[in-house]
Formats: sequence, structure tokens, C-alpha cells
Amino acid sequence: NASYKGFDLVLKIADILKNVMHIDFEWKVFGNLSPHFFEDITNLKHRDLNIHLCGVATAEQLREALLHCTVYVQPSYIENSPNSIAEAQMLGVPVVATNVGGTSSMVTHNETGYLYPATDPYIAAYYIKCLMDNHNINIKFGEQAHNVAKLRHDKQAITKRLRDIYNSSI
Repeated sequence: NASYKGFDLVLKIADILKNVMHIDFEWKVFGNLSPHFFEDITNLKHRDLNIHLCGVATAEQLREALLHCTVYVQPSYIENSPNSIAEAQMLGVPVVATNVGGTSSMVTHNETGYLYPATDPYIAAYYIKCLMDNHNINIKFGEQAHNVAKLRHDKQAITKRLRDIYNSSI
């Protein structure tokens, strides 16, 4: 259990969504996670907060889950360039992510998703609610995220840039 991955934030955000904002939702969490440490320190239980621990999944299972979700939430305290954000964006899913490390180079606030301070689960819950409540913004952010990700991960463009760099150093 890497504490920097932010499961405590998931618990806090879910508590706000369910018990403060009174929103009906289901939150699926994938990966090898044992919640007991985080539940003990937050005094919140995932089962009480509509959080479903799905365990380690195949690429196909993750793809299907992303294609059927409203928003992808990245709660990490430390990140570089998370593949999970890239995968969500490639599938047209808007992202709500902590504004840490390289995340802001992948998510443009108020264009492809929302960035929030890792210390503020209330604003994260607010942004999630915004995407749940406003279908047009959700679709717009998802489309913009897809377009940006498609350019960022274009194999031909990456290969050309890499060749240009190598050729300029010779």
C-alpha cells in the first residue's frame, strides 16, 4: 500500500459526495489495495461510501470500466506522467486529478478536466459533481482530452521528433 497513491483522499471525497452532497454514485477502484490502514486513519469505511475495490484488472477490464464511467479520478499525492490519465483521456474520459508533479502537463484545468490541491477533498468532490451534473461539459472535456492525448501519443510524431533530436546531435 503506497500511501502516496491517495486512497485516503478517495475515502474523504466519497464521504463528501455521499454524506454532504447526497449524491448517488458508485466508485470503482482498481489495483492491489488493502484499505485497512487508510480506513483506520480516516475512520471511513469504503463499503459505507459506495466504493468498490475491484482488484488488479486486465487491460480489457480497465478499458471497459473507463468506457462506462462518468469521470476518472486521480487522487495521488506524487505523480510524474500517469499512464492511467493518458488511458482515460485516450478513451475520452474527463479527469479530476490532484495538481501534483507532471499531472498538470497532462490535464488542462477547465478544458480537459479539473485539477485540485491534494489537500482539498471538498473541491475535488465539487469538480466531480460538476462533471456528473453537466453532461455537455463532461462530453466537451472528454472530447478535448481525447484530442490532446491523441496528439501527445501519436507514434509517427514521436518517432519523427526522436529522429530529429538524434540527427541534430550528430
